[in-house]
Amino acid sequence: RDLHLSLRRQRQMCIRDRVMIEKKGAAPLIASQINLVSGLILFFLGMILYVAVFQSFGLFNLSGEDNFTMQYWQKLFNRKVFYRSVNYSLYVGIISSIISVILAYPIALWLRKPFYGSILINSILKAPLLVHGLVAAFLYVNLIAYHGIINQIFIAVGAWDEPIRMQNDKNAIGVLILQVWKNLPFALLILSLIHI
Repeated sequence: RDLHLSLRRQRQMCIRDRVMIEKKGAAPLIASQINLVSGLILFFLGMILYVAVFQSFGLFNLSGEDNFTMQYWQKLFNRKVFYRSVNYSLYVGIISSIISVILAYPIALWLRKPFYGSILINSILKAPLLVHGLVAAFLYVNLIAYHGIINQIFIAVGAWDEPIRMQNDKNAIGVLILQVWKNLPFALLILSLIHI
C-alpha cells in the first residue's frame, strides 16, 4: 500500500511539473540547466585554482614530498626579471589604454551624427574586433620585422639606406601600436554608447 501511494505521488508530481512547464514555458527549465552548467564550470575552475595556489606553497606536489614552503614565492620576488616584466606589462597596458581612449573620443564624437560613409568608416574602425590577437601579432611582426614589409618598402623608395629596428625596442613602440589598434574598437564602442 505504501509503495502504491509513493508511486501515485511521483506520478502526480510528474504531471504537475509537466503542466507547470506547459504554463510557464521551458524558460525555468533552461535557466536551471544553465545554472547547473555554470556551477560545474565554476567548480572545476575553482579546483584548478585551488590546486595551483596550494602547489605554489609546496602542497599537492606531483613529483615528491608535500611540505608547506614559501620558497617558490621567495624565488619569484627575488628575481629582477619579475619586477621588469610587471613594470613592462603595466606600462604597455596603461599607455595603450590612455592612447586608445584619447584617439577614440574625437572619433566617437565625429561618428555620432550619421553622414554619407559613416557606416563604412565605423565598420573599418571596428574591424580589429574580428581579428584574433595572435593573428594580429603575427601579421604585425611580419610588417615591422628587420627584413619586414615596411623596411623593404622604405629601402626601395630610398627613404632609408638600411633596415631599421622597429621590433623589440626599449619603449615598446611596436607593442603599443598593436595594442592601440586592438583596443581602439573597444574604446570606440564604449564611448559611442555613452551620451557625450
